[in-house]
Amino acid sequence: MWFSRPTIQIHVSPDHWTFTCEARSWSGATVVYLDQLSAQGMVMAIGTAPPGGVVGVPVPLFGGSEDSFDKSAVLEAFIRHGLRQVLRRISLQPRLQVIGALTLRPCLQGDERLLLRTVLVSAGMRPDAIEFVD
Repeated sequence: MWFSRPTIQIHVSPDHWTFTCEARSWSGATVVYLDQLSAQGMVMAIGTAPPGGVVGVPVPLFGGSEDSFDKSAVLEAFIRHGLRQVLRRISLQPRLQVIGALTLRPCLQGDERLLLRTVLVSAGMRPDAIEFVD
């Protein structure tokens, strides 16, 4: 029996990302809410405000604030969450297509592909499995 590697597509823009793989999809605003009392900035919610009236510090991934949080670590948490939402238990390393990376150019001053590739690898993707489609 022959299995094909699944392909994950991530449609990116400064305000919203959509992750898809086969019939599964997850979309979220590019904001991560962190616990304001945690020294490490524990993630409380991704893409939407924390439930139940819990107050978190909103960290926009692209622009909007000059906070002390490591934005690449916050972006990695966002990406890991999106990948978990669309991946089932699979034994094959998926391919990944990033669609729309150039929309991040105004926020990332031309370093969008390098930054995204670095963070995607940190999130567990193999470098040779990542393709940019613009």
